[in-house]
Amino acid sequence: MSEARDGEEEPMEALPADDEVLDAIPVGEEAVEEAPVARATEHMLDLGAALRQGASAVPVEELSRKYRRVHVLDEARLRLLVSEAVDRALAGRAEGIREEERARLTEASRGELKTLIARHREEMGQTQESARLAREEAEKTRKSTVHEVKSLQQRYEEAKREAQEAAEKLSATQAAAETLQGEVQKLRESMKAAGEEAKRVAAESAARLAEARAAGETLRVGEGKAREALRAAEAERSRLREALDTGRSSIESLASELASARRGRDDTQVLASS
Repeated sequence: MSEARDGEEEPMEALPADDEVLDAIPVGEEAVEEAPVARATEHMLDLGAALRQGASAVPVEELSRKYRRVHVLDEARLRLLVSEAVDRALAGRAEGIREEERARLTEASRGELKTLIARHREEMGQTQESARLAREEAEKTRKSTVHEVKSLQQRYEEAKREAQEAAEKLSATQAAAETLQGEVQKLRESMKAAGEEAKRVAAESAARLAEARAAGETLRVGEGKAREALRAAEAERSRLREALDTGRSSIESLASELASARRGRDDTQVLASS
């Protein structure tokens, strides 16, 4: 049996030449006439062995995986080849065998051939069934593989999309981080300027506090002097008030005296008129 790979045809396996067929038949030193039936039986057994040896055992899984079509020897062709080989062997090795024995041996060989062909058909049926089951299993495996590949493709696309989104988020985060870093730098500069300003203000405040303390001390001294001046002013005011009261009393006394003098003058004038 020969095999054809996918997409190409291979010729039918070359059949053995006539001399190769004859070589497959064991030849002894004894005369053919002494044991014709035994030699024919041994020949038929060797024929089956030759067929088994000439065939190659290939696993059905490998056959269905590597090949789409196979070539087999045609039954009629195989029957004809064996018949011709038997005829040549009997003609060349057993010319002394009678025609009846020759026909019987030929029929026996054909019976063996039928048995081999039946066995071959059974094996081919099993092989074809195994190949069919293997094809079905391969188809299931293919569909499962296709489904798994599609699932993996979808998962790959999802992972790719998630990676793209993560990359975009990372890019946005990096941009935001750079912006925040710039703002932090500005804040640091502002804090530095504020610190310097605080130092300047603290220095000015310290100077102003010193001035305020000095001014407070001056105010305390001035306050003492002012209090003394106030007390002197209060004493002067009391003195002036007393003098004012005294002046008022004097004025009132003078007014009373003036009024008495005016009354005395008026009385004098009245008397003079009289």
